[in-house]
Amino acid sequence: MGFRISLYCVPKEIVHKYENFTEDDYRADKDGIMFNELQKERVKYDTLTDVIMSGCEDKFSTCLFKNELSIEDDMYFGTISKEQFLNIIEEVRTNHILKWFNGRRVDSKNKLGDMWLNPPMYLHKKEGWTAEEAMKANQAEWNIKANGWKYEWFDDEKRHFLNINIDMDNKWIISGANSYEYLIFDLIHILKIFDWENNALVCIGG
Repeated sequence: MGFRISLYCVPKEIVHKYENFTEDDYRADKDGIMFNELQKERVKYDTLTDVIMSGCEDKFSTCLFKNELSIEDDMYFGTISKEQFLNIIEEVRTNHILKWFNGRRVDSKNKLGDMWLNPPMYLHKKEGWTAEEAMKANQAEWNIKANGWKYEWFDDEKRHFLNINIDMDNKWIISGANSYEYLIFDLIHILKIFDWENNALVCIGG
């Protein structure tokens, strides 16, 4: 399945309890109480792995544990402050969404620029496309997205395709999508409703 990060809302007193966890503490936790407490309220599943694990230490997250634990050989436990979350939002905006859209623009020579990044799975990257070819490639993707809105709102099989989430029991997400152009709305929503004073945003990956 690969390595993936998920986000959790955890009361700060719970996080403080585990900050000084030792290897002995971890081995003694045979019932997995730490896992249960840190993962009790999930905010978003499988998201931002490439951003958080990009190697930009302390820019996007901070290691939760002060001591080195053997569990960290296969997993990552971190906390994300409000400032770090703002950094994540800016990273998604500038280095993912803007580059993706800018790479689809046609240059002054009526050719598709060399920065055409992350084409849809059903298209092959082809540098030097004409404006007409570029428009056809984009139009195919736009049509697929537009057609999604023709489905019934409450059709569970189509809801994911629409990149919306109307589950009244899930206050955290409004999209639930993995694509950055939709994900950024979830991030801004989380930023605004998260209780940064009393809770910690914890990221756990494995």
